[in-house]
Amino acid sequence: MIAAMKHSPLILTLLLLSFIVSPSSFAAGQQPNILFIAIDDLRPEIGAYGVNRAVTPNIDKLAAKSVRFDRAYVTYPLCLPSRASMLTGRRIDYSGLGKQREFSMLIGLQQTWPAAFRKAGYWTATSGKVYHGGSLPQNDLAAWDVPGEQWRNDFKDWSPELMKKVVAEAGPKDVVEAFRKNGGGGGSLLYMAVDGDDDVLSDGQTASLVMGYLLDRPKDKPFVICAGFSRPHMPWIAPKKYFDLYKDAKIELPKLPEGAKREVFTEDIGSGVSKDSAKWNEGVTDDEARELIKGYLASVSYSDAQVGRILTALQKSGQADNTIVILWGDHGYHLTEHGLWRKNTIYHVANRIPLLIHAPGKATGVSQRLVESIDLYPTLLALTGTSADGLRLDGRSLVPLLEKPTAEWPHPAFIHANKDHGMVTDQYRYSISSDGTEKLFDLRIDPDEWRNLAADPAYAARMKQMRSAVEQAWKGDVVTEAPPAAPKKGDSRQGPIATSAPR
Repeated sequence: MIAAMKHSPLILTLLLLSFIVSPSSFAAGQQPNILFIAIDDLRPEIGAYGVNRAVTPNIDKLAAKSVRFDRAYVTYPLCLPSRASMLTGRRIDYSGLGKQREFSMLIGLQQTWPAAFRKAGYWTATSGKVYHGGSLPQNDLAAWDVPGEQWRNDFKDWSPELMKKVVAEAGPKDVVEAFRKNGGGGGSLLYMAVDGDDDVLSDGQTASLVMGYLLDRPKDKPFVICAGFSRPHMPWIAPKKYFDLYKDAKIELPKLPEGAKREVFTEDIGSGVSKDSAKWNEGVTDDEARELIKGYLASVSYSDAQVGRILTALQKSGQADNTIVILWGDHGYHLTEHGLWRKNTIYHVANRIPLLIHAPGKATGVSQRLVESIDLYPTLLALTGTSADGLRLDGRSLVPLLEKPTAEWPHPAFIHANKDHGMVTDQYRYSISSDGTEKLFDLRIDPDEWRNLAADPAYAARMKQMRSAVEQAWKGDVVTEAPPAAPKKGDSRQGPIATSAPR
């Protein structure tokens, strides 16, 4: 039985209080520190998640001493709304007229968790892409003792000086030409290998700054330090040594079911920013796609190296035994699944994220329970014994799973993208669009989501149950109206289906 996830503020507060732990769980009774690492566009397709395509030794090492959440999901698979929900702990609806508001307006819904910790006496510092956009929003400046930025001193990863260091590149010719002519483009489908060390790009500079925060900070306060890495967000630009890791890699593209056409579904057109977003793989050939994916993987390895530098600095700081470390991806990503690049779709691959939480004194291992980004805020409050007074938090503390990763956890995850609102359970992914189109996929036998079961009478009761849960989950002060009362079944696109487990 799927229970709607709607709790009153009182119940949420009681849940938080019930999971608060004593600071004595940490080193010598000290108030625990927090190190938060955000990585843009990172799929859970790394060694720690059992997929050895990307070379990520540092993230894998962190995972070995953390609880690795195998089924973690974002509220909306796009940078701006995903980060706003994570920072505020609110299930923000980003669809419909009047809902796609500016980032600063969304994080103004309530106090962000960095602001809550500074108010509680923490020293706070940030650098890189933690928020959305190049500058830290004015309405959250008070959250930080050191309010870092994504871009520093007008430096960007496609400056004219940097373009002179490019030693290899790939991508559609017109895209590469436009990128150089326009002096950049954050959504450009291309890669560039550059000659230089890690600090030649903004993520390397972010790591260097955060290392400085860890080693040179006030010693009379606990700290919250946040690092945000832009890679592997497009364009895939990284030092050449990370491309060399994949020089001889054999890249496999997602397989289509027998009989499936290489056509982008009508409802998926517009999820990307390219003028060719209606074309399969945006018009690139399979060989070109394989080469471009190497650029994504090189960018992942570049970010992994920055994670390693920061974790080394944490050890040198003497605070590793008293620091909660969280590594979070802001959403999933398409690497040609369903003929798409990027994110901003309701598909499972776009909404599932990597999430690692290392809490000293807590468990390590793998949790298969379904969790959400909005759970991070109440989790951090609970781990540190920080007050939740005055907050409306739509998630729940993950402390029970940090104590025992296999603990009972009868909660689905709620997701939405564009005009679709939906949910994920242990076995199914359901969605309903603004025009009433419904889709239901069995992730255990159809992990790539090709066979829509919504029209199958055998699933009628389950559909009714999930429809009701989704309607309840998306009611609130920042959501659209309830889904249509007269749903209709989407295109089944049925064909032979795989028999692998959800991924």
